[in-house]
Amino acid sequence: DLPTLVSNVVNNVAEQVAWRELYDQLIQTRILPHINPEGKPLTVYYPGAGADIIRPIRATAATRYVYLDEVHMGLRGFDHLERLFRDSGAVDIKMVLRDSETAVYSFKYPRSDGLLVPREVVYYAAKDARSFLPAELHLGYDVLFAHHSPVGLVSASAEEIELLLSNLRPGGYIFETPII
Repeated sequence: DLPTLVSNVVNNVAEQVAWRELYDQLIQTRILPHINPEGKPLTVYYPGAGADIIRPIRATAATRYVYLDEVHMGLRGFDHLERLFRDSGAVDIKMVLRDSETAVYSFKYPRSDGLLVPREVVYYAAKDARSFLPAELHLGYDVLFAHHSPVGLVSASAEEIELLLSNLRPGGYIFETPII
């Protein structure tokens, strides 16, 4: 019946929200101290980012993030991402569109100690990580942040894996996040 179905959905959503909050807290307390305890200017690559734009910032405290997604965004989608940054605590947000499928966001975001530090996110929409390597990564990146298995790494060809990992700097990290 409908009331039971609605109740189950509400409980399921509440459990997911609680899980996300716990997961984000664990990232702050268990992951961040290992990936970038000194707050160095790292570059994070996140293929398949979608709207999950805040978790890598909280997990790494890097200064530059390069996000990639296969979905077309357009101005409306990029405006939505800007609101997500703002709602998460980012200030002084500036967005510049490079073209209809690429936006660059610069803003200040608090470190774990509360100090606001400059961050930059370059977001490529309508790009496939199996065949496209953003120019910002040609000199290397420090953290690969990925959902469960980066762009289907298990089923990817050797060439696709080479493209994905070719510029991960020595001593870099691969961080897999469950899809939640």
